[in-house]
Amino acid sequence: MLKSDFVRTMNLASLGRDVDRLAVAFRTADSISEGLRALDSSGLRQSLGAFDERRAAMASALKPLEDMRRAGWLLAESPLMRDIQRTGELMTGWESRHRVPEIAEIGSLLAGVQKSPWSEAIATAMPQTSRLADALAEMTKPWLNMQEPMRSIAGLAELHDIGRVLGGMQGFPATPAM
Repeated sequence: MLKSDFVRTMNLASLGRDVDRLAVAFRTADSISEGLRALDSSGLRQSLGAFDERRAAMASALKPLEDMRRAGWLLAESPLMRDIQRTGELMTGWESRHRVPEIAEIGSLLAGVQKSPWSEAIATAMPQTSRLADALAEMTKPWLNMQEPMRSIAGLAELHDIGRVLGGMQGFPATPAM
């Protein structure tokens, strides 16, 4: 989605160059028209009328293109576009440092848990290793920090522990206490 917005913006930028060329042609046509008016000859007057009609048609065709070029420039320079581009950069950075582990890799990651400094936190948060393995296998978005895999597993185990605690809590009463 972000890339298509970027491509659309770039297409508007290239459209701007074409609009600039049309604007030069429009100004040239306007200059020629003024020069022909100065001659003030009856034969030229008819040609001038046809030329003015073409110039008016060019001006009306150029207006929406100029508006599109201006809108594209404004969009490209807007804080929203800068934020979208920055978000895309952040997402690319995240995806370059995080990944979804293969199912076969989960077993070796869990074996490494026992030797890591995070083992106590992970065991406290998710005492059943099989539930932790199931939780890791269910993840579909990049979550495993390749430089700190045990810390990623510990964080995931803690999130599951929070969910377990919240799941065991009673909800709000149906009628308010008075």
